[in-house]
Amino acid sequence: LDPAKVSETKTALIKLYEEKGYYLVDIRTNVEPFDSEKGQVELIFTIRESRSVKVKRIRFIGNHEFSDKKLKGRMKTKEKGLLSFVSGSGKLQSEKLNNDLQLLRFFYLDNGYLKVKVGEPSITLTRDKQAIYLAIPVYEGQAYKVSDVAIAGDILTTEEELLKEMSLKVG
Repeated sequence: LDPAKVSETKTALIKLYEEKGYYLVDIRTNVEPFDSEKGQVELIFTIRESRSVKVKRIRFIGNHEFSDKKLKGRMKTKEKGLLSFVSGSGKLQSEKLNNDLQLLRFFYLDNGYLKVKVGEPSITLTRDKQAIYLAIPVYEGQAYKVSDVAIAGDILTTEEELLKEMSLKVG
């Protein structure tokens, strides 16, 4: 019996429940003697499930250039809606949320916000424990624009021809 392995297993079980939207799961472990002559024990996991909790609202703090709606559209995590039972929207999965934070960062970078910072979301459970509110802090910083595009070096064609093929443009 390895207490570290028991703790690791408990953490894995909690993560599994959270991925399914069950954030209020309570898992307790108990070790009881089984066969003392052979040094065996019984390990019991007592799991108390609660109903699944859905994301009710996602909001952003510090966004000025892009609306909450525009930023939400970039995310895979969605708010619970009328058809959530079909679409699966409203589930909060930590891995998906971490990917969403990167997607938001890339969106800002693609729009010239080179100093953007997307912070760790604040996850709040409502008082009735029926829903989750997400608040994602965003520091946009200054937007940068391309003032000039040039190609230098030993090239096999003309600079103008290469510039026509590039998607990066002035402005």
